[in-house]
Amino acid sequence: MSRYVIDKTALIENVHYLQKKAGVPIIGVVKGNGYGFGLTELALILEHCGITTLAVTEVTDIAPLRAVLQPNTNILVMRSTCVDSEARHIADTGCIATIGSTRAAQAMQAAAADLGVKVPCHLKIDTGMGRYGFLPAQVAEAIACYDLPNLEFTGAYTHFSSAFHDKAKTIAQLEVFKDTLAQIEKAGKTVGTRHAANSPALLNVEHVALDAVRIGSAFTGRDASAPLRPTGGGSGGHEGSARRLCGGLQRHFCYQAPHHHCHCANGAL
Repeated sequence: MSRYVIDKTALIENVHYLQKKAGVPIIGVVKGNGYGFGLTELALILEHCGITTLAVTEVTDIAPLRAVLQPNTNILVMRSTCVDSEARHIADTGCIATIGSTRAAQAMQAAAADLGVKVPCHLKIDTGMGRYGFLPAQVAEAIACYDLPNLEFTGAYTHFSSAFHDKAKTIAQLEVFKDTLAQIEKAGKTVGTRHAANSPALLNVEHVALDAVRIGSAFTGRDASAPLRPTGGGSGGHEGSARRLCGGLQRHFCYQAPHHHCHCANGAL
C-alpha cells in the first residue's frame, strides 16, 4: 500500500514563513479538501498557528469544519450564491458570506431576515478573474447592497488572475480594486478588511498585502519557483519527496497510487 506522507513540522514552518512574509493576517484557504492535505487536518494546523479565519468555496465544507474548529474561528464562504438553501445554511451557521451580485445579496437578506440574524459579508469585486463578483462598472449596485438591513459588510476582496506570470496585470487589477473601494467609501459605506493577494501574488508581487491575504496552495510549497533541496521521501514503493525551498518555504509532494493511505510524519496533521 502506498502512503501520502505529509511532514507536519515542515507544514508548520511554511505557515510561519508565510505569516512573516505577509505581515498582515492570513485568511487560510482550505478548499479542495485542503489542497489534498485534508480539509479538517489542514484547518486545525492553521488554527493552531494562530490563523483565525479560514475560507472554503462549498457550503458542504462548513459542517465538518464547525465540528472541529474553535467557536471563534471564522469561516469565509468564497462562492457568492443566490441559491436559497445555500444562503440559509451560510446564515444559520454564522459564516461570512461572499456577496458578488444583487441576486446573491437578496437571497442572503431573505435568509437572514427569516432566521432573525445579521450575516457578516465580504463584497466581491471582479477586477479581471471572471469568477463571481460585481464588475467595477456595477459599483452602484454593489453600494446598494450595504443598505440591506440583515447584511453586515465587514470586508471586500478581489482575486488576481495572473499573479503567477503577469505582475503588470496584477498591479493593474489591484488599482482597479482600490478605485472601486474608494467609490464605495465616498458613498459613505465602510468597506472593512480589504484582501486581494493570493498565494502567487504574495510570493511574486510586491505591495499587494492590503489588510489581509488569502493563502492556500503556498502552504504546500507548490507555488514557489526557487530551487529545491530534497528533504524527505514517500513510502510503499512509490517515489515521493518533501522538499525545502531555498527561500524558506517547504514543498510536500508524493506520487500517489489509485488507492493510497494518507499519513503525516511528525505527528497527526
